[in-house]
Amino acid sequence: EDKCYKIQKSYTTEDVDQYITNHFHQDNIDFLLYAAANKTLDDTIDFLGREMVEREVIRHRKLRELAVDVCSKHIVYPCTEHHFPVPDPKSKQSCYYGDIGCGHECIMDVIRNGTVKVS
Repeated sequence: EDKCYKIQKSYTTEDVDQYITNHFHQDNIDFLLYAAANKTLDDTIDFLGREMVEREVIRHRKLRELAVDVCSKHIVYPCTEHHFPVPDPKSKQSCYYGDIGCGHECIMDVIRNGTVKVS
């Protein structure tokens, strides 16, 4: 399907903001689940060692930065910035589906071949 859609910027009204600030946390069990997941993550990080995890996070961020630098020049997006389909067949190969995962092949090449040293 060669259609392009503009993603609208999100916003909330003042009433919604007040509800979220004053009532949403106490009425929503998702915050209990979030706290439990956060505690489990902290325990796992402590078990693995905070220094090692921090090094890996830094390495991941550097690899991501490298992938953005290398791959942003090679990605053929399926839509123009004015939301018109791109006639180039590479635009369909560059993404998993629609405009999801564009540049995935280049990113995987960077991850496989990229060497990022973290001290």
